Amino acid sequence: MTAGKKLARAVLCGVLGCMCALNASARPMIAWSSDRANPLLEDHHAGSYDIYVMDDLGNGVRRLTDDDGSEEMPAWSPDGERIAFSHHDLGDDGSSIFTMNADGGEWEPLTEHPRGGNMPKWSPNGKRIAFASGRGGNAEVYVINVDGSGMRNLTRHGAHDSYPAWSPDGESIAFSSDRRNDRYAVYVMDADGDNVRPVAGERWGGLAPTWSPDGQEIAYWSAHEATVIQPLLGGPERTLLDLTKHEMHPAWSLDGQKMAFELADANSMNIWVADIDGQNAVGLTDDLRVFNRNPDWFDASAPRMKDLAVDALGKLLAPWGRVKSH
Repeated sequence: MTAGKKLARAVLCGVLGCMCALNASARPMIAWSSDRANPLLEDHHAGSYDIYVMDDLGNGVRRLTDDDGSEEMPAWSPDGERIAFSHHDLGDDGSSIFTMNADGGEWEPLTEHPRGGNMPKWSPNGKRIAFASGRGGNAEVYVINVDGSGMRNLTRHGAHDSYPAWSPDGESIAFSSDRRNDRYAVYVMDADGDNVRPVAGERWGGLAPTWSPDGQEIAYWSAHEATVIQPLLGGPERTLLDLTKHEMHPAWSLDGQKMAFELADANSMNIWVADIDGQNAVGLTDDLRVFNRNPDWFDASAPRMKDLAVDALGKLLAPWGRVKSH
């Protein structure tokens, strides 16, 4: 990291002010990535993205990064104090993972390999981060301690494995893979990489899984570009919305009541939120010729697994335990 970058980030942090009060905020917060500051209209995938935050009504928008590279895939730490994200220099195919304070300051590199990683997700206890990386010439799912130690490759498969997502109890990781018939589906493995099994998306195709807070359902982005919700204890899957536009990258709210997602048309992509039954869908961003992507929630009022009593925790996790035992 150059001295110029460090200075720019320090100045940005001072301009934004401290957001440590997030934990006391009455409203859930959403972090997302956007190229609104520098849209590349012909190819949004090659543009420069920054990390932003807002509340779940679309208010209080703040830009957290302002760098000469591109920052994407934000993921809140369980306590809301830090955000993990991927960063790459423009023109560079590889990306590395950093963490920063929730006000955009104090960047810390987590993976500094040229293909260090993407798609970070914090474990529920905040001690580890799962991510995808092509560092070995093939996309695999890895985990690493938040201090950068103890990195492990969990998948070790010839297929393309990506989009890891921790179960609420931290015992399992869902991910997307094309390991069967070259079609992406959602798989789940134990947190140590053992016991891999398909759970969703074999009919629809599946990317970017996200768990319900009770661990009983997984939502994902299907090949039909709709959000599909799959019960893990059996029963039919269902779609969130029935629109002509395209839903991608769903993110379950921490209270289990809402889903955030990208909704795309021919020239734009915006962040939307809907009730889990598909009702009351509303756009939180309304940008033309801009891509707003990769929403992730933080809610200080939502219970954390570590905060639950033993009896309540056992009751909550029992259904997922039954799925794992089959």
